[in-house]
Amino acid sequence: MKVLVGAAQQLQISLDNEDNVAKASQLLNFPATGGTWNSEIGSVIKDLWTDKGIRQTYDFRDRYFQLNDTAEYFFDNIERFVQPDYIPSVEDVLRARVRSTGIDEAEFRFEDMSFKMIDVGGQRSERRKWIHCFDNVTAVIFIAALSEYDQMLREEESQNRMHESIYLFEEIANSAAFKNINIILFLNKTD
Repeated sequence: MKVLVGAAQQLQISLDNEDNVAKASQLLNFPATGGTWNSEIGSVIKDLWTDKGIRQTYDFRDRYFQLNDTAEYFFDNIERFVQPDYIPSVEDVLRARVRSTGIDEAEFRFEDMSFKMIDVGGQRSERRKWIHCFDNVTAVIFIAALSEYDQMLREEESQNRMHESIYLFEEIANSAAFKNINIILFLNKTD
């Protein structure tokens, strides 16, 4: 919501409700970490989310500012999230988004097979870290978000995310390092 409030200010979109102007200011001064959130801040976010100015600002996302594509889901469910006895649902977990940075490894077994999956951050600044991960690779799973066809990169706002994914996929698929490796293209986020 801080991103939306800041974007509304930058785009000079007025909030519809005068009480929400004070709430927006309160939110901007609130710590960014969710560890200190409570029902009071949840109420502020809920009220701001219903404001016509914030909704108008939301419609400009991905053209003028970056916002996680699951933000609407979390704003719509904010009252549930700030309850003291809140336990995330499967849907909540599936919609959670944590930007990958660095390299994460996960090992798991399925029947009598062992797998080691290495998740490498997709941002341009993360790609230079990949090279040492390619020893003994048996398959590459390339994940591209279909919902990003009209979004721009965070690190270069003139570059379309879908075009960047296509470029990167071509680069990986044609790399000598993966000449005899199975490549699986997984298209997600159709919403």
